[in-house]
Amino acid sequence: MGEDQRTVTQVRIFWGLLTGLSFLNDKGKQLEAGNIPVAEKVSEAIAFIQENIKWNKQNSLTASYEFRENFKKNHTGNSADVNLSLIALLRKAGINAYPIVLSTRDNGMLNPGFPSVSRLNYVAVLINHDNVQMLADATSPFSAPGILPEQCLNFSAWVVLRDGGMWVDLSSGKADVVKQFIRITVDDAKQFTADVTSSYEDYGFLNWAPKYMEAGSEELYAAQVKNDTRSVEVTSYKLKSMDKGKMRASETTTANISNTDYVQDIGREVMINPFVLSGLENPFKSEGRKFPIDFKYRKNRSIVVSITLPNTYKVRTVPESFSVSLPDNSAKFSFLCNTMNNNVNIKCDVVINKQVFSESEYVMLKSFFAEVIRKMSEPIHIDKNT
Repeated sequence: MGEDQRTVTQVRIFWGLLTGLSFLNDKGKQLEAGNIPVAEKVSEAIAFIQENIKWNKQNSLTASYEFRENFKKNHTGNSADVNLSLIALLRKAGINAYPIVLSTRDNGMLNPGFPSVSRLNYVAVLINHDNVQMLADATSPFSAPGILPEQCLNFSAWVVLRDGGMWVDLSSGKADVVKQFIRITVDDAKQFTADVTSSYEDYGFLNWAPKYMEAGSEELYAAQVKNDTRSVEVTSYKLKSMDKGKMRASETTTANISNTDYVQDIGREVMINPFVLSGLENPFKSEGRKFPIDFKYRKNRSIVVSITLPNTYKVRTVPESFSVSLPDNSAKFSFLCNTMNNNVNIKCDVVINKQVFSESEYVMLKSFFAEVIRKMSEPIHIDKNT
């Protein structure tokens, strides 16, 4: 790895610490005796560490001098205190777990060809047991097996072994997954309503959950949603489900969309843009780019639209189906639209399969998003039956 002497010293510190920590013995034995899958044991171990030692927002490559007191009395510690405790607990449970050391995103990127111990500032966890291989971290209250905090997604990390180590790729893990189901209906007073159900998974959940938790309650979060949403009148909000262990949540927002940019009444015709509260836009505005584009993680955005119209309206034209992709399917967009009687159904997917695009790919990526927004901006034309 380079800087050999300091690396050897660091390895000895890690493994000397991990073979101690007797205060974790009882929980380790309990986990080892449990007749549950490895992934569930990892999840239970993460929850136990989170309950007993909270991250104090300090990144560190080494555990603090007051390690035992931090766990047993103070219940706070730096990132190494937290994650080395997790590794030790997993090993006491008979699960093969190893420290991985890295440089966080704000600390700069490691050069695998010329890495430096002085550039490392964080310890996370690699589980490699039987057929289970995953990364883990217990610093976030929303941590779950198989996912690292966003600040750790800095391309690669070094796995610390007793007699050496190896590089591990951090860019091939979970994705930012957001799914929406948009149902648009019209009442007898010709008012258009949209029920938008949004589901968040993996990094999508990690991005959503802190905002919800910081609000303090569903009622306060609902008030915040209503206050922050300017494009439509939000009439209700409901949290449908939240599963921290599986990193999933689902919510439904209901809005009156009549006389908005989504529903424009122009006499004998109504034009509908059905992608209510989708939030999709082209993030690339500049003509060129001098640096790579880093999405941090893969992205998967799926939107399904269902429009049901009464007999007082008739569908005249809808957007044609369409698809576009970049080379090697690094980015893909598909748009499928069909009608049956007075029902319109649309399904569109935006998938980013690559974490980093070079600056030479910028124009191509900008054009890709321009096509996505162009297609999603095409209105549905509805005639009034009068």
